[in-house]
Amino acid sequence: MQLDEKWAFVYKKQDQCDPEDRADHTAGDCWDHVAFDAEHRLVLGVTFGKRSATRILTLLKQVKEQLGGRACPGWSPATSSRPTRRC
Repeated sequence: MQLDEKWAFVYKKQDQCDPEDRADHTAGDCWDHVAFDAEHRLVLGVTFGKRSATRILTLLKQVKEQLGGRACPGWSPATSSRPTRRC
């Protein structure tokens, strides 16, 4: 399994967003996080939004569910934000 991320922006760049402007809450930085099996060329999961550990955990949980719990043996989202060994 391979994880990848890509940065983009929505409407305008993050440093030009005004935190007080409600319209800017959905503008600015946007990250696409993708999990895929490069050997078989399969996309296993995708999530997008602001960059955070929560989004990565969501992606890994999606992949684990899709693979029937076979993803990343020994990894637990409750104990670690990243696997201790290669998946």
